Amino acid sequence: MDKIQYLNYIKDKYKIQPMVRNIFIIGTPSHGNLGDHAIWYATWKLLREMYATANIVDILIEDFFAEIDAIYELTQDQDLIILQGGGNLGNCYMDDEMIRRYVLLRFQKNQIILFPQTVYFTDDKKGKEELKKSIMIYNSHPNLTLMGRDHVSTCFLKEHFNASIYEAFDVVLTMSAKSEQSRRGALICLRNDSESSLPDPRRKEIISRIERICPELRITDTMDESFAWREEREERVLKKIQEFQMAQIVITDRLHGMIFSAITGTPCIVLNNNNSKVKNYYEKLRNLKFIQFIDDTSSLERDFKSLSKTKENIFDSNSYKEQIKNILKLIEGKKKTEQPMNTFVDIAMETASYDEKYWFEMRHWFKKTQKDFKQLEHWHTQLKNDYENEQTSVDQAHDQLKIAYQKYAELEMWHTRLKQDLQEAQSKQVELYSIIQDYQKKYKELEIWHNQLKLAYEDVKEKLERRR
Repeated sequence: MDKIQYLNYIKDKYKIQPMVRNIFIIGTPSHGNLGDHAIWYATWKLLREMYATANIVDILIEDFFAEIDAIYELTQDQDLIILQGGGNLGNCYMDDEMIRRYVLLRFQKNQIILFPQTVYFTDDKKGKEELKKSIMIYNSHPNLTLMGRDHVSTCFLKEHFNASIYEAFDVVLTMSAKSEQSRRGALICLRNDSESSLPDPRRKEIISRIERICPELRITDTMDESFAWREEREERVLKKIQEFQMAQIVITDRLHGMIFSAITGTPCIVLNNNNSKVKNYYEKLRNLKFIQFIDDTSSLERDFKSLSKTKENIFDSNSYKEQIKNILKLIEGKKKTEQPMNTFVDIAMETASYDEKYWFEMRHWFKKTQKDFKQLEHWHTQLKNDYENEQTSVDQAHDQLKIAYQKYAELEMWHTRLKQDLQEAQSKQVELYSIIQDYQKKYKELEIWHNQLKLAYEDVKEKLERRR
């Protein structure tokens, strides 16, 4: 496919037309976190309501590397870029952060808005290094707006970044999903990943304690890796919300478990996660009487029985929706800054944009090979079962197994090469960042000399005037 065919393919896929404003939602999820998919869905609905005549499209994380160059070529100055909201701004989810950095460096002529995000950079050497890079890149964009999803994140953004900064609610709260259908039993939605603060025995203990007082118990999660991201995401989000609509009470340590409870008017006991993201966000929802945060689970049974009886489960999404709409109207009312990039930012863009993209490319293929390994292992298991259970097809299964092993060996070779390339790219990243710092240091030295020469010139000028 040549460049013209490539551009035409992207133009057709996203229905990009001249003289029609495009709104690109970039970084929408290619994973099974239904909370993130709900953020995309709520963002899309809100934008559709505000910009009825615009062409609103989203770029999945998995499509970003293959399509972003064409998007850049086809983008008009009037187009608006939305960076997906969520809880991944920082150095814990570097794929998402790399996407944001690349977009900010590349799309300097466009208005860019980051939808409400929780911000978290780790307080160690790695976290501080990545924060410095993000500060440099974010502050290079002349028309950037950032929204913090909670007060702590908003304060952090204001402390470190020069963009227009607002505090806003998670965009999922702009949805109303309360149902009049009958509710039954308890729904438990607890994490089982790196963000959980509950060891496995404690999680099982909580489930056991609730089961003793409420036998009608259902266990769910907002993670689901079993669907096609683009084709089935809306259906899966609405189906998950329906689970919360049907529950009499929810126990969760997931932020979107709490938010799904809020928009469905379902009483909810909220536990904290390991980085206090849930606790910080609860502060914004504490006015909802049917949502209750607890630090101590010793009185869990009493809290459960008390909250189960609450009737004050009123939720109005309009105020949350109007808040984000008003922010968007303020941004639209501002005149765009046509700020030429200085030499330092130009160098940063040239080096970092190449480096971020190269890093992302390596990560993309590295993950793809890992996914292929899992698929091949699955095939291997199936073929092995066929070999053992169906003697009539032994020869055929043997041939297929042999092909699978050959493919596995080939992919393992590529996986090793790509891993080496990734390590080289990371090493180059450090070198390039050092070059940028040197340029910045020299720029400051020149600025000092410039000021000294200016003072000397003024002094000479004053002396000459006195002699006259």
